[in-house]
Amino acid sequence: LIVIAMIGILIASGFFIFVGGVRARGRDARREDDIKQFRVALELYNVNRRQYPVCPEDIVGDCALDALSRDGILNTAPRDPRNIGGACGDAGVYRYCYGSNGSSYVLRYNLETDSIPGKTPGWQIVSP
Repeated sequence: LIVIAMIGILIASGFFIFVGGVRARGRDARREDDIKQFRVALELYNVNRRQYPVCPEDIVGDCALDALSRDGILNTAPRDPRNIGGACGDAGVYRYCYGSNGSSYVLRYNLETDSIPGKTPGWQIVSP
């Protein structure tokens, strides 16, 4: 009976580890989709205003998202699936960070896994 209980515990713990990895890969895929949506919206804003939304560097994406929603470009602001606060670039922080002087921009986001081809876990930087 004890052996059967131990096998059950091992199987259950392996299942939870597997599910956790699947969830992390799913969050990373959503992050990639959100960033693509964010970039398209920024380009539309740039076409309309001849500049990107001006925000200090590494501000959580709210500054740009507010400008994009005011112009009717984005109805729903993308947010990181985990949305864990802290300073942009710090370990364990999961937010979309944005900075722009108007002529260019920097978008940063944190990936949990290496499931996105060509990208490693950690902070990613995207510019036009």
